[in-house]
Amino acid sequence: MPVMSETLKAVAALSRVPWIAALGPTAVDELSTYAVRKGARKGQVVARAGQAGELVIIVSGCLEHARLNDPSLPLKPKRYGPGDVVGMALLDGKRHELDVVAVESSSLLILPVDVVRERLLTRPQETIRAMAALSQSRGRVTTTSGEHDPKLERRLVELLLELSHGQRAVTSTRGELAKKLGVPRDDVIRQLERMEEAGWVLMRRGRIELISLSRR
Repeated sequence: MPVMSETLKAVAALSRVPWIAALGPTAVDELSTYAVRKGARKGQVVARAGQAGELVIIVSGCLEHARLNDPSLPLKPKRYGPGDVVGMALLDGKRHELDVVAVESSSLLILPVDVVRERLLTRPQETIRAMAALSQSRGRVTTTSGEHDPKLERRLVELLLELSHGQRAVTSTRGELAKKLGVPRDDVIRQLERMEEAGWVLMRRGRIELISLSRR
């Protein structure tokens, strides 16, 4: 039985992450060339608070947040399993707020943040496909604006993708978008505000700029 190469293993692991898979086969193949396989034994620190620079994709095993410098402080650990990505906030130029520790022996894929960010910032159609996948997998975007409608959000993302024609901006007004979607203008405005807070789009007079999964 043929042995799968490290590159093919990386492609397979990246393809199991919905928003990365949504970028398309070419993007996944390109990103796989930057990915580094890494193992972590139980209890091993994978990332430390204040660290930046790498996304951690769990291939197998389990990771969780910890507060190693001051374990006495209250913390509700968040666990990550296969297909999860640790460090999404790093795409926004932030650093890990908490330590990340292996709960059990784990296989990981390490991906440089700068490589992913650059691809998202220079390929708006890929970015908005990733946004749609994130919207579907998360079910919501955590912001402060109004009520959230996942179905409308996904339809809106898909419409923006259709209207962008590969460009970084859509010139339709909120009213025009609402008419195409068959929903009230206020509903579209609420969803766009949520997407702007999440760093997906930037609202301008007469146009909507498509930026990234997160801002620089």
